Amino acid sequence: MLEILVVVGILGILAAVVIPNVLGLMKEGEDEAKRTEHHNIHVAVYTIMVKAGVSQLDSAHEDVDTFDEVNDVTVTDPDNSTIYYLNEYLYSGPYPLMQAYDIALDGSVTVSD
Repeated sequence: MLEILVVVGILGILAAVVIPNVLGLMKEGEDEAKRTEHHNIHVAVYTIMVKAGVSQLDSAHEDVDTFDEVNDVTVTDPDNSTIYYLNEYLYSGPYPLMQAYDIALDGSVTVSD
């Protein structure tokens, strides 16, 4: 019986050490995923602007937090012959955006407050 108590005590101590470390790693992973998502949106915005040969988006967008709203971000080339959609340059899998973004006319992308 004493052996079982010792084993349970050791497992409890191990759990007390391991669980906070795992939670910390999960938080770091989530933070990195948010930074990566922000970077990917930023690169996609500049990509459509460069492809269209313009220095501004068609309109500014606030609180973009779903891939449906990403579809609304567009750039039209100077000849008005081609419209570039942001969603064509982002993988919009089954997951929602991790945070909301403001996308300015000049293409700058910031995290919404």
